[in-house]
Amino acid sequence: MPYFEVMLHGHGIEMPIDGGTRTIAGFYTTRVVKGADVNAAKRIAVDLLATEWRAEPHGISNGGDALEIEVEAASRVSFLRGLLSRRKGYAFYPREK
Repeated sequence: MPYFEVMLHGHGIEMPIDGGTRTIAGFYTTRVVKGADVNAAKRIAVDLLATEWRAEPHGISNGGDALEIEVEAASRVSFLRGLLSRRKGYAFYPREK
């Protein structure tokens, strides 16, 4: 089964930053997943991120609405890149005033 890199946009959250003076509104993240095709990989990546987000500490610290996840981009990657890619970071952005 091939590997796919899926860029995801999560929004609808509210997490305090800067000592509570500002809040995080959303984030971007990338996941590398195996899938039969690009559409299957998109579904797998969304489900994976939703599961991660329900777990601590995110599920407890999110004071906003339910997380909404959108697929921004998806593409097939090489077997080697799929095996070596284990990134799980987030690029958060604040709520605009």
